[in-house]
Amino acid sequence: MDVQEEALIAGQIPNGSVNWGEEPESLWGTLNTEFNGIEFRGKVKSEKGNYGAFYENIYKAIIGEEELAVTAEEAKNTIKIIELAMQSNEEKRTIEFI
Repeated sequence: MDVQEEALIAGQIPNGSVNWGEEPESLWGTLNTEFNGIEFRGKVKSEKGNYGAFYENIYKAIIGEEELAVTAEEAKNTIKIIELAMQSNEEKRTIEFI
């Protein structure tokens, strides 16, 4: 599901291409919500992935030039949300995240 990983395995390299890290519409998210009695369902375009910038930030944080853009706590919460979304889908129910 990660287009950057698939591209790297296929021998492509991130060369500043406009399309690098861009997911096809088939992988975009679906927002299905209700607000004030109005139901909405629509596609949500994925943000472009950029592993290079992520690892550059880690390097700069190690050498003291920047703060981490993604903290360990944020990474942990992201993994937890993904796990809960998968569980919610499997069990076909809403699961609370505290």
